[in-house]
Amino acid sequence: MNCPSCEELMGINKRRDDFEWKCKKCLKRKSIRDGSFFSRSSLTLSKLLPLIYMWLEDFQNKNVVKELNIESTTIVSWFNNCRNECNMFKEKIGGLNKMIVIDENCWLNQEHRKRKMGEERQELYFGCIEHGEGGQAIIERVDDKEMNTLFKLIEKWIEPGTLIISNDYSTFLLMERVLPQFKHVLIRTEETADVKSSKIVELEDGSVLNINTNQCNELWAQLRQKIKRICGTSAKLNDSYMMEALFRQNAKARGESVSNAFVKVLKKKYCL
Repeated sequence: MNCPSCEELMGINKRRDDFEWKCKKCLKRKSIRDGSFFSRSSLTLSKLLPLIYMWLEDFQNKNVVKELNIESTTIVSWFNNCRNECNMFKEKIGGLNKMIVIDENCWLNQEHRKRKMGEERQELYFGCIEHGEGGQAIIERVDDKEMNTLFKLIEKWIEPGTLIISNDYSTFLLMERVLPQFKHVLIRTEETADVKSSKIVELEDGSVLNINTNQCNELWAQLRQKIKRICGTSAKLNDSYMMEALFRQNAKARGESVSNAFVKVLKKKYCL
């Protein structure tokens, strides 16, 4: 890289626990960490890289303390840093040839309890997932379940052209009018002699598709597994754990490793 002061080409020098850029002309020094994900820490890279690896592999904090001999507060801080990086790059889901079911299952009341205070609080989340195998999901904490809130969430997180599947007739009619940039279809229940009932939709080409309306429930169950052991955190931190679980779930649905997905996030932010 070029020196920011004199623009001469800088060389790399070895330091005690790291490397640095050094300009031979003006002697300006610059850490190789500057402007990177690692710039916020004084930990050596030989400690920091295993720490991040253990977050990627979902180690519990107590096991990281044992393995790396690092203070628990440092581990908590860096695990939070990793979560925050993931949360900054949430992307829209859906698009052409994609389907998303919008129904009551999209809403989750997450119980939040403080051990010391004995308080209980309900936090409301909205979430939806692309229909079918490998579907990507989004979630967001909200204040209410009003229709206007739903419409804003759909516009914010779902790509235009997505086929939105509804199971409520009044909601279906309203969405058709308010959200014309999306395609809309209504679920109907079909009963047969050999099967109790099935949820189906009829597509524009006349084909009929069976719909799994439990996908959102399955998504919530998977996300709650991650935060099941987390108690006594703030509402903000509770969001952070929920979003981390979503990040891991979406990577798994794509058939991608969490480490590879995390590297992509860092590349976007730090222009690597």
